[in-house]
Amino acid sequence: MIVLSSGNKYYSEDEHNATLAKVNTLVSELRNDFNIVATALLDEAIERDWCESYNDFVEDLNIKLKHMFLECTTKNYEVKVKIEETREQYVYVSVTATSVEDAEEQVSNMDYSTVADTANAWNWDINDYDFNVIRAELA
Repeated sequence: MIVLSSGNKYYSEDEHNATLAKVNTLVSELRNDFNIVATALLDEAIERDWCESYNDFVEDLNIKLKHMFLECTTKNYEVKVKIEETREQYVYVSVTATSVEDAEEQVSNMDYSTVADTANAWNWDINDYDFNVIRAELA
């Protein structure tokens, strides 16, 4: 039998393991409760069309949290991209984002090959050209 101490109190290995199991169960239950609340809040924001206000609230709140974070609402966007070459060519890139600005930023941060893959799906012969994001719209 191993004896463990905590301060002035001594615990057997079995007592220690039992306490550890209780703590692990509690942590698991707390995570589950947090996920239930987070899902309910997100669903309610979407149902009431509070997405923009909810996302602002969540971003501010998440800064204060240390271990678990709330998710912002997202929507599907089609981002129009102009391929820079001798003639104008456009391609639409689909992304899931929290806002128009987020969608445009995601595509702006993509590497050329990701944008070109989308363009190739349209059977366009595009070499290694620069591209510029034009605008994002809800899909």
